[in-house]
Amino acid sequence: MSEKLIETVVTKNDLKFALKHLGVKSSDACLVHTAMSKLQYLPGGSETIVKALEETLVNGTLMMPSQVSMNCDPATWEYPPVRKDLIQVIQDAQCHLTMRKHLQLKV
Repeated sequence: MSEKLIETVVTKNDLKFALKHLGVKSSDACLVHTAMSKLQYLPGGSETIVKALEETLVNGTLMMPSQVSMNCDPATWEYPPVRKDLIQVIQDAQCHLTMRKHLQLKV
């Protein structure tokens, strides 16, 4: 068997309890960034985290950074770096995807 056995399950209620235990109040402003791999097995994945935060911050503000590769120049990437001959290929693909999303939003 090559898959690792699930030994811990984290639920939405577990997350809400942990947030309360940390002192997060319903009117707080929270900036959240997480690594899903640190939460063991989480039924519902990232949606469960968002739901737990929304239900905890009923009157508050939830902020989540989004590091999207389409918002930066691949020539500056370090992790992983890009071969110089592939930079334009990536830029062209990003431009195409951005235009597609833009057109879909207008429809």
